[in-house]
Amino acid sequence: MEKPKESMAAILEKNLDATIHDWLEIVEQNEELAAVPLNHQDRTGHLPKLLQDVIARLRLDDYHRKANTASQEVSRATGWPCLSSNQGSCSSAEVEPLRKMWTP
Repeated sequence: MEKPKESMAAILEKNLDATIHDWLEIVEQNEELAAVPLNHQDRTGHLPKLLQDVIARLRLDDYHRKANTASQEVSRATGWPCLSSNQGSCSSAEVEPLRKMWTP
């Protein structure tokens, strides 16, 4: 049985500390960046928030991708076209009413 794929957001979240550590090593190896006199907190303090924002955006993209897939399945099953379906996709404004209709 194939193991389910882990989302990029989950991988990044799980490896947050290692990602920051690796980033800092790369910065310290760059002479120009390492020459800027910053302590550890000043150099890396913004990274947890920045990476959490990236994770949130990745999850939002996942949500929209899943909603779009669901709306396409609904469209195929019901024969209802998506109004904005110029490339076979539906807008989230079209998906949400359908989702609410079928969610208990």
